Amino acid sequence: MTCDAEALQKGAWFHEPAGGTGGMFRALAQHLRNHHLDPADYGWAINDLDPLAAAGAAVNAIVWGLGPNVVVSCGDALRQGDVVDQAMRERTALIEERNQIVGYRAAVEAFDEAIKLADRLMTGANAA
Repeated sequence: MTCDAEALQKGAWFHEPAGGTGGMFRALAQHLRNHHLDPADYGWAINDLDPLAAAGAAVNAIVWGLGPNVVVSCGDALRQGDVVDQAMRERTALIEERNQIVGYRAAVEAFDEAIKLADRLMTGANAA
């Protein structure tokens, strides 16, 4: 495996279309650490045809500390060609949906707090 200086720039993405459980990524993560770099500062996209291998890669990404920018996909990269791109689009859509739900929850909590404050004001006004 070789990595030039440009590939080691923070924010770079590494892709493995037939990655198995991620052995090459483990080696690359160690290579980064050997250069005093944090693997979590990079993006990792791995695919495998075997669902069990893809699941293993997902677990290994956590164990190896690859960080939050990991995309694991399962599909035939030779036949479909864009398996990782599709997985990245799905990841983006899921993150956007999650952020929207978190926003809704924050709004509900704010409304709930406003109702409680209004109730206290009204109860206090009736007591006087």
